[in-house]
Amino acid sequence: MSGFDLINEALRPMSFVVGNEQKTKPRLTITEGNDELVWQISHLRFAEWRGNVTDKDAPERAQEKRRHLVDCLAYLLLDKPRFVDRRPRRSTWRPIHPEVGY
Repeated sequence: MSGFDLINEALRPMSFVVGNEQKTKPRLTITEGNDELVWQISHLRFAEWRGNVTDKDAPERAQEKRRHLVDCLAYLLLDKPRFVDRRPRRSTWRPIHPEVGY
């Protein structure tokens, strides 16, 4: 369940300031082309008790149907991803024929 909580937290809009203007944006942005992930997040359902059950808490397990991408996203967020600066790459490639650059 903590992975689902991290997804909710990452998708919750947070405020930030650009110049003199206050804007909101989620920490996690799902880009265009990830329609399956969007569908799985919007259709994620949790099991419910059948009948009239009032003395028990609702089950906290998500239903096992078509949620592989949501599980993958939860595992990624549980690993606490962080930004890594790119180092400048030092090329060791030398052209065979320097006069033509190849």
